[in-house]
Amino acid sequence: MLVKRQEPSSSRPIDDYKTELFWCSDGWVYDTFTKTRRRYKTDGNLFNIEEEPTTRTSFSDVQYHEIVFVTVYQTNPRIWEEEGDGWCDSFCVVAE
Repeated sequence: MLVKRQEPSSSRPIDDYKTELFWCSDGWVYDTFTKTRRRYKTDGNLFNIEEEPTTRTSFSDVQYHEIVFVTVYQTNPRIWEEEGDGWCDSFCVVAE
């Protein structure tokens, strides 16, 4: 598989959408448009985002609610390095 580094300035939006986020007391953030839930964790110097699909349509004990507009520039994972150049591992597949 051939990969090429994708420069941030060359990125064009893939998709955009408006969604509602529900921050609940169970530690998860529910996204109503993508039908996913996310949990943000920190362990020392590491910051992790855990994401999984969900079918929940009602939420109990909502701590915070917001409507946001999301712009998607890529779907490949990215890695943030504090001691490096920031978003350093941003690759896109150009051929297989």
